[in-house]
Amino acid sequence: MPKQSRTLPVLATILTVGGLALLAIQFLPVAAPTTEGAPQAESTVCRDLAAGYPDKIGGHEKTATSPGAAVYGDHVITLRCGLPEMLPTTDLCVTADGVDWVLKDSGQGEGDKTITTFGRKPAAQAVIDPEVPSDVALVELAAAVKNLPRNERKCIDQADAAYPTPTGHHTP
Repeated sequence: MPKQSRTLPVLATILTVGGLALLAIQFLPVAAPTTEGAPQAESTVCRDLAAGYPDKIGGHEKTATSPGAAVYGDHVITLRCGLPEMLPTTDLCVTADGVDWVLKDSGQGEGDKTITTFGRKPAAQAVIDPEVPSDVALVELAAAVKNLPRNERKCIDQADAAYPTPTGHHTP
């Protein structure tokens, strides 16, 4: 057989195997948000907190637990206790029922939101599916983590922030 005629079947085989591999990758399951415990998940604080996690958040039943963590629904909400306390940040911070949360896009799924307690040591974190109304989840999650010990940090209310204000008019 001439060299060119042997190359064509080999090339066709390589392309077929490569194409099948790419097709298979498309159907691999996407990694769900982690249910692994956080670094301090085994602490007494997190164990006590997790023991009181509600059976339902945002209308979704608790479906799995691990030390300091719980999953609600089909990974619709994942709640973990035991992360290092958050340092000051310029990220959006909101308060719900006395618990401050820093909000971020998690990057773990299309539109998933990650919220982490601010001013609590250790911190708790939740990854929330975009279909769950944030206001409902925040209130219910706040109730679940309100007993985490506080530190001196809290969200700054922009209305309370120190801005220079005019003290009067100067007339020449």
